[in-house]
Amino acid sequence: MTREELIQIDELKRTNPDFKHLFEKTEQEYQFTLSHIFHHIRNDLTMLICPFQLIEHLHPEVRSFKYWNECKSSISYTSDFLEQLSDYNNCCNIHAKAFNLEHMLKEFISSAQDEYNSSPVSISLDIYDSCQNIDGDADKLYQVLEQLLQNSCEAVSDNEGEIKFTLSQSGSFCKIAVSDNGRGFSKEMREKMFTPFSSDKKHHAGLGLCTANRIVLAHKGYIRLAHTDFTGTCIEVCLPAASENKHLVQQTN
Repeated sequence: MTREELIQIDELKRTNPDFKHLFEKTEQEYQFTLSHIFHHIRNDLTMLICPFQLIEHLHPEVRSFKYWNECKSSISYTSDFLEQLSDYNNCCNIHAKAFNLEHMLKEFISSAQDEYNSSPVSISLDIYDSCQNIDGDADKLYQVLEQLLQNSCEAVSDNEGEIKFTLSQSGSFCKIAVSDNGRGFSKEMREKMFTPFSSDKKHHAGLGLCTANRIVLAHKGYIRLAHTDFTGTCIEVCLPAASENKHLVQQTN
């Protein structure tokens, strides 16, 4: 759903109690069904992973068997995929409270710089405006920043990679821009970068940016590709300040 559609649904929920009841009941049933499916699949995967680990422990020679590593990798990928899919389906469950976006961003950059301290990739932060507090889920928005950083790290050169985060105020919105000097998105990916299961990278589920997009939309904000070419990419995340963000969308499809 688009940001405008989510706002329309939120307005209907506030003005029409019957619609709100039916909408939330449908969402609860949808979430319960998905959680039930994921639970059973994960149990089956666990039952499958344990024998692999036991066999490898008791008989280390199996590591040299043909297709052994491929089988383990496939199971691992499936497990990771289910985890990402679960995140995607539950990312709009927002637990909102007021917090300072600037402070959170500074903490995130400090942590990222420590993590990539031994890497040639440069990570920096520029603050152009001191943004107001926002009402939102700090953990979910932190997840958005992690996803954008991961995308940039995968795109930049290991030898001269530069990733820059900037924070500014744009009207009633706080804007976070993430720029890098890596390879830009292909024309095909530009058109479907927020479409689930779309990826031009091997062993990627194509859910990372989609999840980030849904989190931002649930905060009544928006995320967009500002520019991308052979010189790099810039993605902008705009979030409404607290005064404009009183009625968060708690759920979406």
